[in-house]
Amino acid sequence: MRILKLLLLPAFFLLYTGQPAAAPGIAATVNGVEIPEPKLQAAVNNYMRQRGNDIDATRLPENVKDIRLKVLDILIGQELLWQAALSDKIVADDAAVDAALAQVRAGFDSDADFESKLKEGGFSINSYRADLRRRLSAQQWVHTRVLASLTVDDAAVSRYYESNRERFASPPQVRARHILLRLDADASEADTQNARKRLIDIRERAAAGEEFAALAQEHSQDGSAALGGDLGFFGPGTMVKPFEQAAFALAPGQISDIVQTRFGLHLIQLVERKPGDIYAEAEVAGQIRTFLLRQRHEIELDAAIERLRQQAEIEIANP
Repeated sequence: MRILKLLLLPAFFLLYTGQPAAAPGIAATVNGVEIPEPKLQAAVNNYMRQRGNDIDATRLPENVKDIRLKVLDILIGQELLWQAALSDKIVADDAAVDAALAQVRAGFDSDADFESKLKEGGFSINSYRADLRRRLSAQQWVHTRVLASLTVDDAAVSRYYESNRERFASPPQVRARHILLRLDADASEADTQNARKRLIDIRERAAAGEEFAALAQEHSQDGSAALGGDLGFFGPGTMVKPFEQAAFALAPGQISDIVQTRFGLHLIQLVERKPGDIYAEAEVAGQIRTFLLRQRHEIELDAAIERLRQQAEIEIANP
């Protein structure tokens, strides 16, 4: 069913239900409470918009039934949660509704824009407040009755870590120095060749024994010049591609050929390599616990809704 994300959406997302179609009839009843066909059609349209799908394309006969049933299942789940909240007297108070409404209003440039969007969605202020109250109450019920007591123990974290160690690998890194001679994107051929000649001379001086760091301090036109061109450690995806490829291809102490990037021309000296490693369990335990807890939340919420379904009288029109 997977409606946890729908329940926990920020409040402003709840506004965009789309203009209800003029379809008559009742899509389903849940313990005698009707889900009108226009509400289902509006929800189907919104479901497709949120996924960037072409609504007209989804009206093909082979698509309509599956989408309709999926969205109707979500609406039935939401109604069941609201009814459970009412039964347990877990209903969002006015202060919570006012706060949620204020959050929605804050997403618009003016009250007029907000009210226009309400009207477009088929809401009045009062009906929208009622919709917010239902959703907030369902959230509170889920938190209180389903999620609040869920935990993930250390043993579960360790089992996941041991079974998925490859997911916690840190990439290899290199530490490099460089000397940059800046060139504008529209630099002339003469300026480019002059810069190349300067770097060739600098490279020959380094090969003859001069310290690369000292040459960087003297010649580099980069903020790292004061540090002898030292860029520290970096991993894949940090630097522009030509620079990264050249740096990772070097052996420690080796100086590259001239490398051109959008910043200009570089000489690169590799200082040190740091191989990829596996993060220790203690370093990633918090991430694992959060991931496993989210999984448990979804599983337990699905189970709770299924229990509510088993206890409910649900009638679906034209399944």
